[in-house]
Amino acid sequence: MAGLFPPYYPVQFLGSISPTVQKIIGVSDVAQLEKIRQETSALPENFRKALGFWDAFEVKEIHEKLNDVVSSIEKLKLVRSEFER
Repeated sequence: MAGLFPPYYPVQFLGSISPTVQKIIGVSDVAQLEKIRQETSALPENFRKALGFWDAFEVKEIHEKLNDVVSSIEKLKLVRSEFER
C-alpha cells in the first residue's frame, strides 16, 4: 500500500494550529505510520497532540461505504438539489 497515499498532509501554520484545523492526519500503511510516529516523537508536545494517524486500508473501506450511503440517499431522494425547484 506504500506509495498509494502521501505519508502525511502538510498544514501550514504559524505558532499554533488554526482553530479551523482540528488535526494533522497521516494516512499510510501501518509500517509507514509507525515510522512517522517515531520520527515525530521528538517534536513539541502541542504539535504531537495535533497529529492523527489513519491506516490507508481503513480510509479505502470507509470511502467505499460512504459512497454506498451517498448512493442510497440519492436513490431515495432524501436530499433535494439546490438547483431543483
